[in-house]
Amino acid sequence: MGFAHPDQCVIEIDPDYDELSICDTLVHEFLHRHPATRHLDEDAVNEIGTEVAIMLHKMQLIVTEEQIDAEA
Repeated sequence: MGFAHPDQCVIEIDPDYDELSICDTLVHEFLHRHPATRHLDEDAVNEIGTEVAIMLHKMQLIVTEEQIDAEA
């Protein structure tokens, strides 16, 4: 769960989330507050957030704790 404070340019994200969920939530909340995308409905925002998080993970720009543990 995340929450955007557009007037403060702040996005709150549950610190107990894993890395992919944090990225997904960050993109999700950004889309809600950005002028070019704030008109999108919740389903579209959810889909975009998830797809961006997966893409960044596949490109190894997001490394999960599980990956780090597997390499150790």
